[in-house]
Amino acid sequence: MLLGVATSAQTLVGKLTDASTGLPIADAQVRITIQKKEVFLTTSDASGVFRWDSKGASFPTITFKSFGYEALTSYAQPPFPDTLRWSLKPKFEMLQAIDITGITAREQNPIAFTELKKSDIAAVNEGRDMAFILEQTPGLVTTSDAGAGIGYTGMRIRGSDQTRINVTMNGVPINDAESQGVFWPNMPDLASALNSVQVQRGLGTSTNGPGAFGASVHMETRSFSEKRYAEVDAFGGSFNTLRSSVRLGSGLMKNGFSVDAQLSRIQSDGYIDRAASEMQSYYLSIGKTGKKTSYSFLTFGGRQRTYQAWYGIDPSMLTTNPTYNPAGEIFANNSTGASQVIAYYDGQTDNYRQDHYQFHVNHSFSNQWRLNVSLHYTYGAGFYEEYRVNRRASEVGLTTWQVNDSTTVGRSDYTRELWLQNHFAGVVYNLVYQHKNTRLTFGGAGNQYLGDHFGNVLWIREIPDAQPFEFYQNDAVKTDVNQYIKWEQRWGKWDLFADVQVRNVRYTASGLHRSMENVAIDENLLFFNPKIGFTYQITTQQNLYAFAGMGGREPSRRDYLEGNQNLRPELMRNYEAGWRGSGNKWQANVNFYLMDYIDQLVLTGQLSDVGAPIRQNVGRSYRAGVELSGQYYITKKWTVTANLALSTNKNLDFLAVTAVDSNYTEIVTNLGTTTTALSPAVVGGAVLTYRPTENWSLGWSNRYVSKQYLDNTENLHLPAYWIHDLRASYQFNEKITLRLFVNNLFGNQWFFDNLGGRHYASNGGTYPIYPDAGPGVVSSGAFIFPQATTNFLIGVNIKL
Repeated sequence: MLLGVATSAQTLVGKLTDASTGLPIADAQVRITIQKKEVFLTTSDASGVFRWDSKGASFPTITFKSFGYEALTSYAQPPFPDTLRWSLKPKFEMLQAIDITGITAREQNPIAFTELKKSDIAAVNEGRDMAFILEQTPGLVTTSDAGAGIGYTGMRIRGSDQTRINVTMNGVPINDAESQGVFWPNMPDLASALNSVQVQRGLGTSTNGPGAFGASVHMETRSFSEKRYAEVDAFGGSFNTLRSSVRLGSGLMKNGFSVDAQLSRIQSDGYIDRAASEMQSYYLSIGKTGKKTSYSFLTFGGRQRTYQAWYGIDPSMLTTNPTYNPAGEIFANNSTGASQVIAYYDGQTDNYRQDHYQFHVNHSFSNQWRLNVSLHYTYGAGFYEEYRVNRRASEVGLTTWQVNDSTTVGRSDYTRELWLQNHFAGVVYNLVYQHKNTRLTFGGAGNQYLGDHFGNVLWIREIPDAQPFEFYQNDAVKTDVNQYIKWEQRWGKWDLFADVQVRNVRYTASGLHRSMENVAIDENLLFFNPKIGFTYQITTQQNLYAFAGMGGREPSRRDYLEGNQNLRPELMRNYEAGWRGSGNKWQANVNFYLMDYIDQLVLTGQLSDVGAPIRQNVGRSYRAGVELSGQYYITKKWTVTANLALSTNKNLDFLAVTAVDSNYTEIVTNLGTTTTALSPAVVGGAVLTYRPTENWSLGWSNRYVSKQYLDNTENLHLPAYWIHDLRASYQFNEKITLRLFVNNLFGNQWFFDNLGGRHYASNGGTYPIYPDAGPGVVSSGAFIFPQATTNFLIGVNIKL
């Protein structure tokens, strides 16, 4: 009787891991029976964890099944410990072709990371870009030029912008080799094709591509499905947003082959005026599994046409005209200096296509040795088209605008296209040795980028019959080779970690830039990136870890071409320490970090003429803080997850242009210690989930971002904001699920602004001080990017 009372309300908490790698196994089927009668059926979550309220039941039989693993039947005897652990053995005949364990972190590694599995991604995938899928990552701030998360979007982690976040797909670099950025609209609805996403904060493990100076995002495409499937998504909502996608899979056929395909289309008018996006994407994967060797060929890509919305507005317009978009303005009588806007140029758009091809081979020599080799090729081509108002002829390499044989003018409106064509190809590889408590990974990559930049003048207002002509052209070649070795060793309760990478970058570019200046870049840089750390297992549910590492990275193309003087590569020393723990109803992580920089390239707050952020070296600087994240199962129906990042981000002895003297010479002042631009001190979020029945799921999420300075002088800033979202889903049966997303729930006029963010901006900057601005100029104003008020998407997922 006493035993029955003690166990009547006990919850069994179990965790599944891969027996060979120690990684958690998500989406595994968990079937619990008592005396051969099924009493519970569920799947493991992203951490490989499942929970069962025993309700006094004794001696359950538990069966685990997951594709690619041998089925396991086990038993549990009450009273249950805090967490029961099971390991599943991989099936060699089900060897996956894609293996990214060489660069992903494991629970026993001293790395701060957040991981989303397929089910987690599906729960928040409404069609917005990847930054918004990951927005509950500690320290992450999302931005959207169009205001609604579709089109050009970005993210900052620990204050580091997209150029400093290393992104890979199946271990292959996704960051553009020259600009170092990631352009999500070129890969619309990418989330629907993913099996998992891991976000590592700080230097992380070895990476393929530019060093991760804020974070790295490692994405893995969907693995082969054991059974045939067909799915359709159809969503619609605010701003005439429509999203549709179709996914098909053959399942694993008798000959070991499988085929998976996806087609998607997303279109939206955007919250900002004329910030419309029209995007299509595709995904195709053909794979073959074998006992010792597996192969996979996949291709994915997209086409997009997006109206430009990267200019922002004056902060004074936030409450009076927040949706205004100055892009494409056409003025009346420009020759007389009149400023009346009479129309907007329809062709003020970004047009781009990008196609990715990957071929992966995974071979198992034995139980101890495994090799993965990936060949890849990416082709990209596209252009910006824009209307230029009252511009000098010298801007396109002419002395004057020649109207006819006898008449010239100094200024005119004209339209131009700025083209980019590029090729990116290479090989990525890793050889893994694992025996008992020792794991060695030998890996690396060799990649080459070829870029062709050129621009055309299409039309001149004063010379409407003029023929289009090319006014600039330059080429670039970038070769990136790296080799690393990673050692992981378990000794009792200690897990030791060491990772050493050597990386060589050769970058050359020549020709004429669109600024009419010569391009002359010839760099050959060598980086040595060591990392070391340990994890101490306090109990089976808690551990402590510490990490130290050093990384270097090269400047981007824009850094070389935007007038930076004495440009230098960056160096960062990264220190991390933390604690992880879990219990019957909770799990938590506390992480402390210090990122100490030499010659950090920080955002200046300014944008180039194509909306790209401009950076500058600042000598010594640092980012330091603490990140907290956790989950608590309040009851069987209520769950809360939360994260909080507190940080200080400083430039030391910061030099800034503060004025222009009577000779139109810039005056540089040492401002001492200043706060780094666009680096909020507080970023937090929480999600409260309620599941009243097995079919219903309701979630309320919110995120808070504190004040952000727009540049490094601390003169102008974005106010703090606190945003709330609502999501709901109802599963009618195994085949039909209805989903509703309401974003910025309190963003309409009948709510107080301090409850939501009726008018708020998550990104912005300042205009530069030009020498011809006039003596005594100390500030030239700011621009901000307003985000959408209350908006919604509703849709259905149908499994055929």
